[in-house]
Amino acid sequence: MTDLIEQLRKLEGQTTEGPWRIHDCESYGDRCKTFYQEIWNDETDILVTTEVTRAQNDGGTYNMRLIALAPSMAKKLLAAEAVVRAMHDLSEWQSYDSARAVFDPPMPEKYECTNDAKAAMVSALDAYEAL
Repeated sequence: MTDLIEQLRKLEGQTTEGPWRIHDCESYGDRCKTFYQEIWNDETDILVTTEVTRAQNDGGTYNMRLIALAPSMAKKLLAAEAVVRAMHDLSEWQSYDSARAVFDPPMPEKYECTNDAKAAMVSALDAYEAL
C-alpha cells in the first residue's frame, strides 16, 4: 500500500484534474457503425478513447467507468492515508501522556502536545469527509 501511496504522491499536480466523465459516441465508416467511449473532464478535451467491441462482454464500459473514477479515488485514498498518519501521531502522544505518570519516556517528535495532534487529526478527518 505504501508503494501505491508514494506513486500517487509523485503524480499529484502532474495529471489532469477530475472529475472525469464518460461520453458515449458513434461514428460511421464505409460499411459499419463504430461505437466508442471517451473520457473527458470539464477543462480539456478527450483524455482517453476506446472502441466498444463485442470481445469485451460489456464493451469496455465498466473499465472506462473505473478509469473515469481514478482522480476521485486517488484523492480519497491520499486523504484516508493522511487520517491514518494523524491517528498514529495522536496515539503516540496519548501513549506518551499515559507513560509520563510512571517514567520519563521520550517525547514524540511530531507536534508540541496532544492537543496539536488532536487538531491535526480533526483537520485530516474534515478533509477526508469533504471529498
